[in-house]
Amino acid sequence: MRPRELTVSGLTSFTDRVVVDFTDASLFALVGPTGAGKSSIVDALTLALYGRIPRLHANEIAPAISTTASECTVGLTFTVRRQPYRAVRTIRRTKTGASTLEAALERLDDDGRVLTTLAGTADDVTLEVEALLGLSFDEFTRAVVLPQGEFAKVLKAKPGDRQSLLARLLGTGIYDRVKQRAGAHARAASERAQQTAHQIAQLGDVSAERITALAERTAALDTLLERLTVDTEQLAEIRDRSREASAAASAAADRVARLSAIEAPPAEVVALADQLAEADRVLEKAQGAVADADAQLAEAEDGAPDPERLDQLSRTIAAHDRTAELTAAREQAEAALPALRTQIESLAAALAEAEGRVAEATAAQGRVHREHAAVQAVDGLAPGDDCPVCATALTDDAPAFATDAEAGRTAVEQAGRAVTEAVQAVAATRTRLERARTDLADATATRDRAVERHSAHLEALAGQPGKPEAEAELHAARQHTQRLAGLRREARQARDDLQQATRARQRLTEQAGGQSQRLDRMRLAVAELDPPALSGEVVADWERLHGWAAEALPAARRGAEEAAAAVTAVQAEGTELRSRMEQACAAADVPTGGGDPRDRAVQARADANAEVTRLRQVAEMVAGLRTEEEDAREQAAVGGELAKLLRADQFQKWLLDEATRTLVLGASAQLQTLSSGRYELSLDGRGSIQVVDLASAGATRSVRTLSGGETFLASLALALSLAEQIATAATGPVALESLFIDEGFGALDAETLDIATGAIETLGAGERTVGVITHVADMADRMPIRYVVSRTAAGSRVERVEA
Repeated sequence: MRPRELTVSGLTSFTDRVVVDFTDASLFALVGPTGAGKSSIVDALTLALYGRIPRLHANEIAPAISTTASECTVGLTFTVRRQPYRAVRTIRRTKTGASTLEAALERLDDDGRVLTTLAGTADDVTLEVEALLGLSFDEFTRAVVLPQGEFAKVLKAKPGDRQSLLARLLGTGIYDRVKQRAGAHARAASERAQQTAHQIAQLGDVSAERITALAERTAALDTLLERLTVDTEQLAEIRDRSREASAAASAAADRVARLSAIEAPPAEVVALADQLAEADRVLEKAQGAVADADAQLAEAEDGAPDPERLDQLSRTIAAHDRTAELTAAREQAEAALPALRTQIESLAAALAEAEGRVAEATAAQGRVHREHAAVQAVDGLAPGDDCPVCATALTDDAPAFATDAEAGRTAVEQAGRAVTEAVQAVAATRTRLERARTDLADATATRDRAVERHSAHLEALAGQPGKPEAEAELHAARQHTQRLAGLRREARQARDDLQQATRARQRLTEQAGGQSQRLDRMRLAVAELDPPALSGEVVADWERLHGWAAEALPAARRGAEEAAAAVTAVQAEGTELRSRMEQACAAADVPTGGGDPRDRAVQARADANAEVTRLRQVAEMVAGLRTEEEDAREQAAVGGELAKLLRADQFQKWLLDEATRTLVLGASAQLQTLSSGRYELSLDGRGSIQVVDLASAGATRSVRTLSGGETFLASLALALSLAEQIATAATGPVALESLFIDEGFGALDAETLDIATGAIETLGAGERTVGVITHVADMADRMPIRYVVSRTAAGSRVERVEA
């Protein structure tokens, strides 16, 4: 599995949607401060694939959902052997934990388009991923997400401590569970053996003599059955004859009953015939009344006036009524025009006269101004002011001049008022003239409209009848319409009467039909006796059928008596034979009671035979139970021995010793590659891990003598070897195409860090994606691709940085 793209939202610190692009990222580092969310990237990857998070217990997802979110969504696009896939899961927080809302696993083409959906539920996606990767969740988290911190302990631990660590890493705890299951199986098998022994004791001893006695009784019952079979056949023949005789007697008695049931016609049937005749007469009369009403109505409708003609006559009469009104309006409009024209002529003359007075007043005003010009020149001057004419200073001893000045001012004012009054008179006269001309235009327009309406009205009346002729024609048409309405009412009433008569006749017909059916049923009941045919007249047919029944009844009664006597004789014969069969059964110790004797003998033989069979089966069962008891005791012994062998100091020790040898052998090959052929690993006779220094002629020494960087390489080699072991032990083909190393590189010195980084670069140089989670800047800087994880108040973010 190699990741291509991871999308995360709502998971731990990734509150918003974040996309991590792993395209062409064979070797990369996840870097960032502690708590930024680096490990959550790996959590999201395993959650998308398996629906679980390594750091949490199984099916415990709710704590990983962001505190500000109600659900989280993770999606992973990845390849397996270069085939692309996409896994998506959406998980919502619930009151009791979390539940998956949506889940899907899709196969994609190289362009990311969906080829097919492989799974659509959470469980199905997990199963498909396990089959696709060949790894369970536990195997994936140990083989792909390497538990690096444990392998330095494995490398340097004592043999006993190392086995405890390996037991946890390899998951050998399953053998403890197998041991417990084996012990439980042994105890259950022991209990089954005890229960089987108890069952055998309860079944008791099966006697061969008892089986023989029951076989002899079976043979005696076989002999009895042969006799009873013959008697049963004879009894069956007697029963057949008895049934036939009983059937004949029953049929004869039934014929008597049916003939006796045919009574004379009741009074209501006779009365019903008279009512039907009366109903036919009323119905015929109603049909005639409807025909007459329809004929009169058809004749009246043929001469019915045309509605359009009636409407035209009404409009013509209304038009005649409007003629006088339109004529008066025209004459009134024309009469108003002369007075208005006279008024306009008078106002025009008055206007000319007023304009003349204005001219006269204006001339008089000019003369006054000229006569009193000197007075106007000194108007407003006081004694001591210069005269505007002679430039001499005025004195206050000129009373005559002052008197003339006052008289001049009065004359000028009077002339000005005269001009103003004349001008105002002209304006008023001109306004009245304009108003009169407007009134004349309005009156002329009114006269034109009245003339137009009057002319159009007379033109519309042209060719129409006069008012008296139109009124007479309209009156006649209305009288015809009223007569037609009356005829229609009469026709409706005639139809109502016909419907009523028809319904009454129908009711009587239904009643007659019921009586006819009753008669038919009586005749049908004796149809095999050849009764007379029915003619359709209920009363006559009824009387004829009753007479026929009265004649046939005596012979039918005699036949019934003879049939009853035959039944009695046959029943006596059967009783005698049944008595003999009961005596034979009693002699053979067959239980008495109801039912057929042969059937009881058959049941007695079956019971005896069943008892023989049961005893034989019990004997076989006892033999089988003894075999089961022996098998259960054997299983108890095997289970107990297996539980003993699977103790930690037995099989598990051997298994871990083998796992340690295989692990060290694989780690030695990995270390040789990581150390460029310098180091290998081996086990000494006491089970301790030794390092083989190939550069020193294969000298061996304790792993505790390794430097920090060499210890890291050896630990990494052990981790890679364990991953290969897990892949080998997994079901199906597994391709370990990715490794995620979450290691505390911060504790390494510069030289060791350089060695560790070089080893990781070697791992990422092949067909494998290698990711390192670290906050060591020197290591991150040597990675070709870095994913910088940062956290803000809004949540974590991931930025891809390429060297």
